[in-house]
Amino acid sequence: MRLKTKLIRAMVMTLAVVFGATLLIVGYINYRSGRATLETIEVQIQQSITRKGQGVAMNHALALRALVADNAFGDVARLVERAVQQDDEIAYGLFLGASGRPWAYVRGGSADPAVLDDWNELQIPPEAGRASELQATRRQVFGEKVFEFSAPVAADDGAVLGRIFYGLSSVPLERALSAARRDFHRSLILTLFLLAILGAAAMLLGVGIIRNLSQRITRPLAHLTEVTTAIAAGAKKERVSISSDDEIGVLGHAFNGMLQQLDDSYERLEALNRTLEQRVVERTQELGQRNRDMRLVLDNVNQGFLTISRNGILAQERSAIVDRWFGPHQAQITFWGYVAAHDRNFSELFELGYEALLEDVLPQQLCLDQLPRRMRIGQRDLAFSYHAIHDAGTFAGLLIVVNDITEQLLHARQEAEQAEVLALFRAFTQDRTGFLAFFEEANRMLEGLQDPRTALIDRKRLYHTLKGNAGLTGFHAVAELCHTAEDRLADSDEAGAATTLQALLARWEKLRETLAALIGERGRDMVEVAGAELEAALDELRDGATPARTAARLAAWRLEPAEKSLVRLGHHARGLAHRLGKGELDVTVESGGVRLDPQRFVGLWSELVHAVRNAVDHGLETPAERQAKGKPARARLHLRTRVDADHLVIEIEDDGRGISWAAVRRAAAAKGLPTDTAEDLTNALLAPGVTTRGTVTATSGRGMGLAAIGGRVQAMGGRIVITSTHERGTKFELRLPMSVNGDDHLPREDGRAQKVANA
Repeated sequence: MRLKTKLIRAMVMTLAVVFGATLLIVGYINYRSGRATLETIEVQIQQSITRKGQGVAMNHALALRALVADNAFGDVARLVERAVQQDDEIAYGLFLGASGRPWAYVRGGSADPAVLDDWNELQIPPEAGRASELQATRRQVFGEKVFEFSAPVAADDGAVLGRIFYGLSSVPLERALSAARRDFHRSLILTLFLLAILGAAAMLLGVGIIRNLSQRITRPLAHLTEVTTAIAAGAKKERVSISSDDEIGVLGHAFNGMLQQLDDSYERLEALNRTLEQRVVERTQELGQRNRDMRLVLDNVNQGFLTISRNGILAQERSAIVDRWFGPHQAQITFWGYVAAHDRNFSELFELGYEALLEDVLPQQLCLDQLPRRMRIGQRDLAFSYHAIHDAGTFAGLLIVVNDITEQLLHARQEAEQAEVLALFRAFTQDRTGFLAFFEEANRMLEGLQDPRTALIDRKRLYHTLKGNAGLTGFHAVAELCHTAEDRLADSDEAGAATTLQALLARWEKLRETLAALIGERGRDMVEVAGAELEAALDELRDGATPARTAARLAAWRLEPAEKSLVRLGHHARGLAHRLGKGELDVTVESGGVRLDPQRFVGLWSELVHAVRNAVDHGLETPAERQAKGKPARARLHLRTRVDADHLVIEIEDDGRGISWAAVRRAAAAKGLPTDTAEDLTNALLAPGVTTRGTVTATSGRGMGLAAIGGRVQAMGGRIVITSTHERGTKFELRLPMSVNGDDHLPREDGRAQKVANA
């Protein structure tokens, strides 16, 4: 399209837009003005009707006072009839006595008075005749809108004798408004017509002016274009000749100056080009030497260095050790395709994570952290780290650093195994009976995990319980394997869970062999007796204790003091609080001198570790949070056992933030569990998979711990009572029936509670 045509089109479009905007603005202003005028006219007419109607009603109310007082029915009817017939605007007239009886009823446009019984078509209630105030209202009567005015007819003493009603038709109002609307429409159309003529004339004049101006602009520009084309064809001596004194003339002079400068630049470039070739040769030799040095480094380092482009293609330059680990690769292959032969799961995870990185929706560092970090090739463990490469502020690829951590993991595994052996010795020496009972319970859990008939939910519960008790005992490698198995089951990775179980069984077998070497063939049949208890038994024998008393004393040696289990839970709570940043924890143990059968109750003590972990992780606040709430900086945990009639009572109470029952209700509703009553919420809290945590940690978040406790207590015939107060704390109370023969507990003879401060 030629420039001249563009200018004319631009001018026409500009004038059209200006004209259209002017037309709309003027039309809108006239429309608003007309609407305001119509509204003013309507208000004035309504005010006029109101004044007229109120005046007629009030004057006739005064005129009717004497007639009504004298019961002059005929005179009242004639007065109303005359008023309606003499004024075309009055639609009807009605006089209603105080008793609700009509005296006169006249409709406008009728030669004769209306039948009195027809006054009901006005829908005026009979009791309206006793109203004492002046009234004005609107009605829909006879198919039209009527303004009704009424006034009371009162005697000299103020008593209401009746009420006169007049309805004024709205037809005059409608006629006046219709006439005003017609005048407004004619005025608006005339105004828009005149504006249209004016706009058309302005557009014609503008087109003529722009045609003249466009010729003055396009001629010099066409000449400039011809000279430019000639110079492009090789005629470097061509120059423009523009004689105008406006900006186009300035452009022509500047163009000629630019051509002269280009001629000078060509001469300088030819001189520089001769020296540039020599510098390129020297630079190429320098880069070649640097590449040889870099190749020497990459061929001799023990780390793998790889780079990939933005589209994931692996660069050719890499460490020589990469080829030894993964093998050589072909050109134009993606990194995930390169490693897929060694670990397909790693390859798929990397591809998904890299796609998220390219989408640039999440923060870049978050995407890098989500890329897979570990791979195992044969007997070699490799660790990966990733560093983004940027070019001019734009993501251009990744630097991937690979380290062989096989030896590091081996040393760490050996240290963990040694630490577990030390933990085994420590636990065995501190509490022989309780530890052996825990070990037997763990053996039963592992047997259940190996049984293919064990349901998935039970496997999750067994792993969760074993993890908690392994951590309590100091078997951290076992706890870590249990946590890994839980992750595999949560991801429905049955193959991975089976592999982890085999590793767990192998590790447990080593601990079992260590324990067997420690206790010997008859170690499990030995009974530990404290020196003080032995002396107490000897004193009773010397004092002639009855055989029954002596038998009870000796039978108690087979039982484990509940205090030991409570103290173990207290130690675990303090350690967990320290790791989670909850500060120092005050633990109070009240055993009540209760002794329990370790074989019967070891499973329960194993499950109760979940309640302690929940109390510390979910319930207790940090010292700063507690001080902000006005609480002591050191949180408190109370662990108690007592005998109540024929029941064993175990209590775990904290002074933390309490249970968020609203969160429990939401979590239970998501699982389809009832939440109507407090008992429903307690049952939901003890149900498998119900948790108020949004993320899973090594401590909590799977919703299996309390479910394990609930299942154990139910199996033992007991029940759980949960009491929680907002910001005051939570108490778990377990009530378990004693055995039939009553020999599974022996409280102290004096019945006093033993207390161990801070566990």
